[in-house]
Amino acid sequence: MSNQKIRSLVYTAIFIALLGSGLWFLLFRADGLTVDSAKEYYAENQAAFNDIASYMTEKHLIADVTAVPTPDEHFGIQSEDSDAYRSFYENLINRMRVACKRINSTGDSVEFYMPAKGGLLCRRHAVLIYGEPGNGIGDSAPLPLNKDGWYYCLVSGKP
Repeated sequence: MSNQKIRSLVYTAIFIALLGSGLWFLLFRADGLTVDSAKEYYAENQAAFNDIASYMTEKHLIADVTAVPTPDEHFGIQSEDSDAYRSFYENLINRMRVACKRINSTGDSVEFYMPAKGGLLCRRHAVLIYGEPGNGIGDSAPLPLNKDGWYYCLVSGKP
């Protein structure tokens, strides 16, 4: 075999290895979500989550917030002139900007959907739930985060 043919085979093998690892990364990358990571994230932002969840359940709000609220789009949440509303609204905007992909309130419970992680074929996202969790949300039964009515589950697919 000539040097040129060997060089060509080596370059082809390197290209196939890089292409294979790139495809694996895009399609099958692990999400890295665990119960411990949810507990840590909840603990770091506990005051904001508690404020949003308590306001929404206290007012029995039914809303599906899918973006940062604006003066034109409140997602069915009526504005009030109170300190509780201002605190709730500020925390809602901060959570939607920083970490939440969607917040769904059914009146009795509030679900905080985090952005999806992982490869395209194995994407999962975490859901923090305040109140009574439904059975159809996650891939398994929701796990309790603490004794104050907070739960956590992992969900495959899009939020």
